[in-house]
Amino acid sequence: MQAVAEDAPDDVVRLATMVGIVRLTGARRAELTRMTLGDVHPRKGEVTVRRTKFRQITTKPMDEDLLRVVREWGKRRRRLLRELAGGEHEALFVTCHHTMWRGVSGMVAKQVGLPLSEQGVLLGWRRWAQRMNVENAGRPGWEPLPRRFEQIRQAWRRP
Repeated sequence: MQAVAEDAPDDVVRLATMVGIVRLTGARRAELTRMTLGDVHPRKGEVTVRRTKFRQITTKPMDEDLLRVVREWGKRRRRLLRELAGGEHEALFVTCHHTMWRGVSGMVAKQVGLPLSEQGVLLGWRRWAQRMNVENAGRPGWEPLPRRFEQIRQAWRRP
């Protein structure tokens, strides 16, 4: 995993952090959305995932690239939370831009800096994968990225 450039968009840095954690720990979407600031330990160089399926806690050491990406996401996250009217919260992954979703009373705008949902993880990955597949279509050696986030986790589990 290569470190993300400082001029990369916030959602790309967030996505790189999530994919790095998935690669390291095999975390599922639900486990990513439940992660808090306390689950990432940049000084120790460790990340902790609370496994929902087996109710166990997994702590793994991060490599240098993932550590750089996690630190960059931490800076971006702090900046995004400054825009949040409701104040601070502990969710590690937050929304990077205003979104619309259909609520009980019609369309509702979601604010920047709110905890990311499982659907947000899926849609963020799908948007980015589709953009990369279109930009790189026909390039020698390019393997199209899967549209489902779950396929990323499964790819690293194969022998």
